[in-house]
This record gives sequence, structure tokens and C-alpha cells, in this order.
Amino acid sequence: MVAEETSGDYTPAVFGNVLSEFSKGREALVQALTRAAGIGDYDAVAELTERLRRADALKDEVERLSEEWQAVFPSEAIDAELFEPPPYDSQTAFGVPDQYDLCSPTLQAMRALGGRGRIRDIVETVIDQMSFTDEVTRQLHEGGPQTELEWQLGWARTILKTCGLVDNPQPGLWVLTEAGSRQQWMDAGEVKVLYREHLDRRRQRERGSYNPMSQQRWTREQDLAVLYLKLEHKERLTQTHPDIERLAKAMNRTEASIWMRKGNFDSLDPSVLGRGLDHPARLTVDIWAEY
Repeated sequence: MVAEETSGDYTPAVFGNVLSEFSKGREALVQALTRAAGIGDYDAVAELTERLRRADALKDEVERLSEEWQAVFPSEAIDAELFEPPPYDSQTAFGVPDQYDLCSPTLQAMRALGGRGRIRDIVETVIDQMSFTDEVTRQLHEGGPQTELEWQLGWARTILKTCGLVDNPQPGLWVLTEAGSRQQWMDAGEVKVLYREHLDRRRQRERGSYNPMSQQRWTREQDLAVLYLKLEHKERLTQTHPDIERLAKAMNRTEASIWMRKGNFDSLDPSVLGRGLDHPARLTVDIWAEY
């Protein structure tokens, strides 16, 4: 019945309104049940208990539909050509992390759930593992009913799916891919680089211009140059550092590719343990062993 009432013209706000009214109705049923039990009206107790059971089943159905909506349309309309998350300033949004900062916590939460989970379970696990305060978890996105954290986590899942680290085999269900199960912790900058690379490849495929065999192979000299840059600047090195730009131009590569190659070395560097890209290239492994 819920599906019929909401099909064709339902929005996330509808689900929030229905669940809000459900909470009020269920509370009234519980109060009535308590009164009936107190006066020994066991016929009323039996009837109210059944109504509570049906109400809980109805709530599960509404939540299932809400998860299905979010799986098909992740919180906001997505630009089908760019799949570009909107700009976000985490410094002005009550301390809620942005979608890039939430990608690694999402992967970590899914591992804790056994490699798969529904949206609600993933959100709750991230909140528990990151120890977010009530102030963070209760902030509404543009007035609700969805919270800002839920909205940002929705985009985090979309980013991870684009990068091939998670999949969405059915509405509301998310699973780790083989690559996702092995991916090390990435900071927001590393996620942005990986995401940009996958977006570029997707656009090339759509234009019919992507050829994996045409990708320029890395040479020993180029890897050594990247390693020297990493060791010279250490923690001061960022993706927008002028030396990244200069090296990219000298190698006829993108700045993103230079940063990703640095990520190969980061994954081998014990001083930045838990960061960097998964499965570093064989050449970087050999060079790091020599170093």
C-alpha cells in the first residue's frame, strides 16, 4: 500500500514525513497498550500488539523505499555527464566532514560490516567508528529531512563506486569490491586524485577516445624524479604545489598522475603508514627497495 501511495511522485521529504508521523502514531499505540495491560483488558492488549507488529512492518517498508530512492538518486540530482559532487566548505557546516573525507571511513565501516551493508547500517557504523558528536549527526541538509552527514555519505558512496571500490548490486545494498577490500586509508586529497583519474577515463570512453595501451609508461628516471620530489618536500608537498606542476609539464603528464605516482611511494613509506594507493607499481617497489 505504501508503494502505491508513493509511486510516481514521491520525494525523500515524503519518506521523512511518513516516518515522523509513524513515530507519533507508534507512541500513541504503545501508550494505549500500556493502559490496556494496566486494567487487564487482554483482548485490547492482543489487538494493540498486532497493530504494533503491523506498524513496525510498515516502517520497514517505508525505510526500504527510502533506501531505494537514495540508491537510484543519491540525495541530489547527479550531472549524468560529469558525476561531479557540488562544492563544499567543511569549515562552515558545523564540523560535518565532506564527501572526500568520508570515503575512507565508509570503506572502514563496510569492512566492519563484513564487506556489505545497507545504507542505514553503513551510516550508523561510520558514526560509531568516528565518534561524531550529536551536533554533527543532527545537522539537517537544507532543512531536512536528510541530515548533512547522510547527504555527504551518499556522495562518498557515489565517489567510491566511480573509483571501483564499492558496488551497488541492488537498491539500498552496498558491497566492497575486491579492490575496495584491499584499499588502504586515503586522505581527502588522495581520494580526489583517484576520483579525477576515473572521471577522465570515463569521459574518454564515452567519447571513444580511451585506449589503455596508449597510456605513457613510467620510466625509472621519472619514478626517481617523483621520489626525489616526495623526499625533498615531505609533508609540505601538496597536489597544487608548484613543483608538481613543473614536473608534470616536464614529463608531459597530468598533475593528477604525478600525485598518484607519489601515492605509490607513500604506500611503501612506513612514515606514512596507512596512506597511499593500493597495489603500488612494480617499478616503484623496486626503486623503493633500492632506496
